[in-house]
Amino acid sequence: MNSLRKWHYGRISLLDLTSEALIRTLKRLAADLNISYEELGRGRVTQVEIGLNLRTRIPCRRLIRLLSGYKTRSRNAFKDETVYFGDRSYKKVMIYDKTAEIVAKTPLRNRARQGEVFDILARHGYYFPRYEFKLADRQALALNRLDIHSVADLVTSYGELYLFLAREARNFVLFERIEITDEMTPKEREIAEGLNEYGYTEYLAKRREACSSATSKGLKSARCKVRRELVSVIDRYDAGNYGSRQFRIDLGRNLVRISKHDPALNLPQTLRELFTGRSRRPLR
Repeated sequence: MNSLRKWHYGRISLLDLTSEALIRTLKRLAADLNISYEELGRGRVTQVEIGLNLRTRIPCRRLIRLLSGYKTRSRNAFKDETVYFGDRSYKKVMIYDKTAEIVAKTPLRNRARQGEVFDILARHGYYFPRYEFKLADRQALALNRLDIHSVADLVTSYGELYLFLAREARNFVLFERIEITDEMTPKEREIAEGLNEYGYTEYLAKRREACSSATSKGLKSARCKVRRELVSVIDRYDAGNYGSRQFRIDLGRNLVRISKHDPALNLPQTLRELFTGRSRRPLR
């Protein structure tokens, strides 16, 4: 949906494409193609790119440095402006500095002025990262519980895309450094020291590699447990002032703002999806 958003608003806009704006865009596209809106609606959808331009309370560069993991995917970052999780050819999920992209795509004669505008906004606490997913084929859509086959399905299922973004935000891991405390159990202390030494992605890989089981099901369960344990320690003992929960709160505030303009966004349901709790019980 990124290309539709840019086509509707232009390449240098921070606006998100609401469900009503999507319908207007599709009707305009149908007219340009000289076909009916209904005929366009029968068009087949093979992949979807979905994202939101966020406003966060911390600068994009700091947010990108803090984004330590997404599920068990490898982490890749460029210039503190972009982070994506997954292999290079399939960037399933990425977060990047939207203002840096806009400045780079602004015509040269206006580029310096556009950069100054964003600098002024940043000095007043306005930072704009973009949170984006690419669902590259039909299987990816099905695996993520998105029943989208046609353009018409895209319109009727728009609220499900907001739910998807909220649900997946729970899988991000953000942390700065784990504070070692006397309250920790021995297992928590071991995990905390490992996270501080290796970082989330490398330490997760080490602990997953050390798992063993007589069955493939048991091995999968053990590896899932490892991730839950690391995330639990991060959630309980992160010494920083901005972590996974603060990121979800910032996303939630953006969803509240969008809900005022988009009837497809079921705010109570989407916020429940976003804040379904992760356990904060001590590890034994």
